[in-house]
Amino acid sequence: MIVGTFGPLTFEVSKDQILTLSDVQRENKGTYEEHKVLGARPRLEFLAPALQTFGFTIQLSAFWGVDIKAQLESIRTLVVEGTAERLIIGGTNYGHHIIESASESWHSLVSASVTLALKEYVK
Repeated sequence: MIVGTFGPLTFEVSKDQILTLSDVQRENKGTYEEHKVLGARPRLEFLAPALQTFGFTIQLSAFWGVDIKAQLESIRTLVVEGTAERLIIGGTNYGHHIIESASESWHSLVSASVTLALKEYVK
């Protein structure tokens, strides 16, 4: 069963492979300008929505059928090339995003995790 995708990354649970997301976080904010007013408190003016961000962790394990080196290399390539890809989670398309950062944590030679910080990319 496919849980989601981000470009070449397919998050899935199957008899051959388990590659899933955890600790998914999504942030939406607005952009405001603060105007000073003589003798009064400043006034805020809404300008536009800010770019949304996502963060999540991917668990990689050779025991779950994942080629750890290939997955990490694919993620590194997305980061260094600034490639914008569609983020789809649970059937919902969240639009194009780029990976701002990827933090790897190796637990052993056959197990690792990578935490991704994504930012919306408006085309």
